[in-house]
Amino acid sequence: MRSLGAEHTAVGYDGITLSNMQTGQIDIGRFSLENIAQLSLSNGQNDNIFQPARFFASAGVLNIQTVTPNFTEGKNIHIDSSLKTGSWGLLNPSVSLDRKLNERWTLSANADFMAVDGRYPYILYYGNETDSTSHEKRKNTEMQTFKAETGLFGNFSDKEQWKLKAYYYQSSRGLPGAATLYYDYTSQHLWDKNTFVQSQYKKELSRWWVFRTSAKWSWSYQRYLDPDYKGVEGKTENNYNHQEYYLSASLLYKVLNNLSFSLSTDGSINSMNADLKNFTYPTRYAWLTAVAGKYVNERITATVSLLNTFINEETRLGACAGNHRKLTPYAGIS
Repeated sequence: MRSLGAEHTAVGYDGITLSNMQTGQIDIGRFSLENIAQLSLSNGQNDNIFQPARFFASAGVLNIQTVTPNFTEGKNIHIDSSLKTGSWGLLNPSVSLDRKLNERWTLSANADFMAVDGRYPYILYYGNETDSTSHEKRKNTEMQTFKAETGLFGNFSDKEQWKLKAYYYQSSRGLPGAATLYYDYTSQHLWDKNTFVQSQYKKELSRWWVFRTSAKWSWSYQRYLDPDYKGVEGKTENNYNHQEYYLSASLLYKVLNNLSFSLSTDGSINSMNADLKNFTYPTRYAWLTAVAGKYVNERITATVSLLNTFINEETRLGACAGNHRKLTPYAGIS
């Protein structure tokens, strides 16, 4: 969101939030466009009150909805592959497979690889425009990424669905630097690995009640290396590990066709390790509960919500932040 930064924008993947304790930001470039069915971005509170409590705690929400396998009559399998190339050594092959197991169960899998050298040309000026110049190419710009995802979909009826997803991503990226005093060499490098398994179940209990629950485990790793750091050790190397356990449940009550209420509660445990000197090894326990209401007619849409946030933090070394409790009300008319 403008002026707030990416840290205040929640990113959801099929309605379940993504997290990164180490940077506080989500790299959405790690998701393949071929597997995305819909993108939605809300600035401020969303009019959709049937959502996880974490979404109520953010200034904005970017929700990524992936493709659900769909088969034509008489077809039980679908295979798709592509190969993209472009400037500066771009190579991007991908493959996807959808398989209908029976009338209730569907399986999908896809993988994507991308490599690019990024050595685009530029002119280096030695002094002002009347001095000599040289034609150079950007250095340390290579990048390779690999991502794979598989999903199991259970469609028990029009009112009951369940899906399970497993995701893996890894990348290796050079970090180009500026040409300072005509010196353009750089050797810094960054490696990332991310994986998660998430499950979501939804059931319409009646014409008035809808229930949804989600669970997720995620793990991420990041390594930074500067082999030419001019320090005592002769290099800088940092390794970070982040792990999260997450549970969510939401209940929607439709009082009338134009009036509804919801109750959402989320619980999560986040921990982070690093090989830094005097690292505190923090663990965060978070519990969020949101109550919301929505009224709609031909002219207006009115929503109200109240979010309760409780956060407890622990550290293995050193002092930690105290417990955090906060009530956050919201009201909006559009």
